[in-house]
Amino acid sequence: MKKLSVLIFSLFLVSCSSLFQNDEQEGPNSLPRDLTASEMQIVESAGSFSYELFHQTVQADSASNIFISPLSVSMALGMTLNGSSGETRQAMKETLHLQDMDMASINESYSGLIKLLTSADPKVKMKLANSVWIRQGFEVKERFKEVVKKYFKARVESLDFSDPSAVDKINEWVSNNTEELIDSIIEGEIPARTMMYLINAIYFKGDWQYQFDPSDTADKKFNLQNGRSVSVEMMSQKNELAAYVSNEVKLLDLPYGDSLFTMTLMMPANEETPINEFIQNELTASNVRHWLSEMSVAPTNIALPKFEMKYKIIMNDVLQNMGMGIAFSRNADFSNMAPGLFISVVKHKSFITVDEEGTEAAAVTSVRMTLTSAGPKIRTIRFNRPFVFLIRERTSGTILFMGKMKNPAL
Repeated sequence: MKKLSVLIFSLFLVSCSSLFQNDEQEGPNSLPRDLTASEMQIVESAGSFSYELFHQTVQADSASNIFISPLSVSMALGMTLNGSSGETRQAMKETLHLQDMDMASINESYSGLIKLLTSADPKVKMKLANSVWIRQGFEVKERFKEVVKKYFKARVESLDFSDPSAVDKINEWVSNNTEELIDSIIEGEIPARTMMYLINAIYFKGDWQYQFDPSDTADKKFNLQNGRSVSVEMMSQKNELAAYVSNEVKLLDLPYGDSLFTMTLMMPANEETPINEFIQNELTASNVRHWLSEMSVAPTNIALPKFEMKYKIIMNDVLQNMGMGIAFSRNADFSNMAPGLFISVVKHKSFITVDEEGTEAAAVTSVRMTLTSAGPKIRTIRFNRPFVFLIRERTSGTILFMGKMKNPAL
């Protein structure tokens, strides 16, 4: 169901498109307060980052349904940015489209947006949580820890990464902050050279302002890009809705709650246009802003499939292609966090379900920091010839047993 990729992508506008649309509106469609100049700048930067991240993800995984949260990736990298310095910081800022902002403005804006988004609509449940997990005994600069606590409300905790319970504790945090939609971000043991995880979790639950009647849901055909079709549960309704149709796009806004949050659905107007081609050529921040500005409210018949999906991706290649390669290299500079670190893995997991009542979605992004330096040389001593051994009490020096092994096969 490749056409779903654009449909599910549009949910990320839940966290940013309404900020563009409603600045001049009053009443329930407006934010609790006006955005500051820095917040507006970071929202616009996040919009540019979002489309570029989505384009690169589609290129990396062109055959799949895709669902990502650019806000989650941006938030996790925003924390990490505070630990960077020099060329690494510049590359990360350019990737995030934040090169024109200083760190103080960036952090204040992230902090303000966390508060706004989580309290914007009382009828929508929106959670944003951040955490930093540090290998026990590894020294991280206090200034870095203070910043992520203050501006990102991050939980900062040291754990014994060699203890399997550390993985359980981190995954439990992920599960709790996504209402159990995503149960883990770390699989297996934590690698020996991993020193830190910086993690963001997002949870969203919103009921449609105009819910679909389950009795109107029926099995219908969903046309695939290859000319075949599949049968899906298709919801339908007729309502006064905002939409825009042109030679390039068919666009519809479905509001949640008091309508501050919406799902913006888009597809190419020409049925023959491949969805990936539409994404790469037409789906830009400027185009979407224009399309949204041209929407009009009118009686509209709509059909929308019910769906549920999980998605996960390692975003290393995506972010390196966006200009962040140095942060993943041995030349990375995260000296404002701790010396000798680089980003080894950026992992993203997400979940979404869409039905007659509304939408429930979650996403988690983890940034894994690994030591760059080789560390002390590891010696290898193979007892592959006759040897002597002792059993002793260390503090007193008492030798309990002594032995010689000449031939283990005897």
